[in-house]
Amino acid sequence: MSLSDELIDQYSRQILLPEVDYQGQERLLQAQVEVAGPEPWRSWLARYLRAAGVAVRELTGPTDQLTVEGGGRRWQRALTPGPAALTALGYLGAAVLLDLAQGEGAQG
Repeated sequence: MSLSDELIDQYSRQILLPEVDYQGQERLLQAQVEVAGPEPWRSWLARYLRAAGVAVRELTGPTDQLTVEGGGRRWQRALTPGPAALTALGYLGAAVLLDLAQGEGAQG
């Protein structure tokens, strides 16, 4: 997959990161994941991943954990009420994006 000028402009900040780079952004754009967990955390995490270029399918169901599955890999974080849930959301999102960008768990 070759990135168009428009995609390079859109994802330029990520492409400049050595952990992501051009090839990593290509992997993110090809990645497909499923996100499960309670609202609003599930939607926030899905939005974060989509903004990075990942195709996301949201799953509903009773759970107290955020779970992301894709490319034969699973990432999970338990949620606790309060500000700690935002921290868990951030760490989980970053871990998923870095793994996918580096080719760990990416589909394609």
